[in-house]
Amino acid sequence: MSRRILGAFALFMDICLGGCKWGGETRTEESAKDTTTTDSVVAAEPASPEEEMLEEAARNPRVDELFDDFLYTFTRARGFRNSRIHFPVTVTETDGTVRRENSREWRDDMSFMNGEYTTRFYTSEQQSDYDEDTTLVRATVEKIDLHAGTIVSYVFRRMEGKWMLTSCQHQHIEESDMADFLQFYSAFSTDSLYRHESVAENLRVSMMDPDNDDQKVDGIIRKEQFSTICPEVPNGTITNIRFGQDYAGAQTVLMQKTGQGNGLCEIFTFEKGRDGWKLVNYEN
Repeated sequence: MSRRILGAFALFMDICLGGCKWGGETRTEESAKDTTTTDSVVAAEPASPEEEMLEEAARNPRVDELFDDFLYTFTRARGFRNSRIHFPVTVTETDGTVRRENSREWRDDMSFMNGEYTTRFYTSEQQSDYDEDTTLVRATVEKIDLHAGTIVSYVFRRMEGKWMLTSCQHQHIEESDMADFLQFYSAFSTDSLYRHESVAENLRVSMMDPDNDDQKVDGIIRKEQFSTICPEVPNGTITNIRFGQDYAGAQTVLMQKTGQGNGLCEIFTFEKGRDGWKLVNYEN
């Protein structure tokens, strides 16, 4: 199980049992200088037992230390989510139109983060350290629809110590600094022949030893074997969380696929050469 899922789950269980124990532009906390008030939104349905426990857990200030802990609760507990939307929310459409929506007008939600898995992208292994950074003051959660060719970005800022959703931006994939890679990956994820041609002839792999769960086996396989060990890759609607990553001109992209509470973690490393993007490393 990944560190961030473990951290969010540990915080959740700690509070539920009564204990007390998935940006980066600056490293100083932003203050809520905006005098705009935060409206409340009334939940339409009674909270589920899980939501009630999460609402209780959210009373602990530690929920705002790591963005992933906050996001886990934000996407699953409606009462908490409604209290962490800073209205009016600034919404920018694909044509550049900007409007400010109050609680009665706001319709977007982030249920796409509650699927079987999430994905996020880095240009180096070091960027994954952002996940554990408690000093971040900005984070952006992206809903990437590969079929429609669109990205919806939800921007969060830490205001007076609390993460708040402040704005939402809609854009076409070709307008993103990830356009080059995402246009490649859209074909990679849907066209099996194209995917086969986009795997390195000798693919580096790192996988758990079937005879020892505590050990990994590193090696090289032929490209023809990749579909056997990884018959399915993320496709359709995928996700990303930005803590300051810049993908413009990237020659390496790491895509991390993390299961929701099931311990799954796969890392696909792509490199761009003279022949375009290739999958060069796979870790499971």
